[in-house]
Amino acid sequence: TGRHGDDRHHDGHAQPRSGEHQRRQDREGGEGGGGRELVERVARLEAPFFGALASLRANPAVGDIRGRGFLAAIEFVADRETRQPFDRAHRFAERFAGRAFANGLIVWPNAGNVDGTNGDLVIVAPPFTTTEEELEEIVRRLDRTLKEMT
Repeated sequence: TGRHGDDRHHDGHAQPRSGEHQRRQDREGGEGGGGRELVERVARLEAPFFGALASLRANPAVGDIRGRGFLAAIEFVADRETRQPFDRAHRFAERFAGRAFANGLIVWPNAGNVDGTNGDLVIVAPPFTTTEEELEEIVRRLDRTLKEMT
């Protein structure tokens, strides 16, 4: 519990806790106490995470996947061979984020990574407590979203 005797954190915002979240906190050393273990855990799961994300390259709209740990960027292109970005008016990243949300996934859309205006990508950043099975589910939902968009 936080400073108010409930589930509030340092910033005062309520953070509801699921039983699974609490079990993970207990297993990983509690809030603030398990930082090193969490970082080591993410380092261990980085390869499986990016290995699963690599399957998204089968979709021609995926131009690149890059990142480190549990921070991944998926770049979208209209033409993979020339790396031509989607026309900005298409708002691919924003539409992808909306579609992903409908599929139960939150991603951060970004635009302008090519020239300040054009270029679409989304950032995927699961919590450090995410399990390998949950990482695989994230990739399944990303794949479903891509298939719905292209």
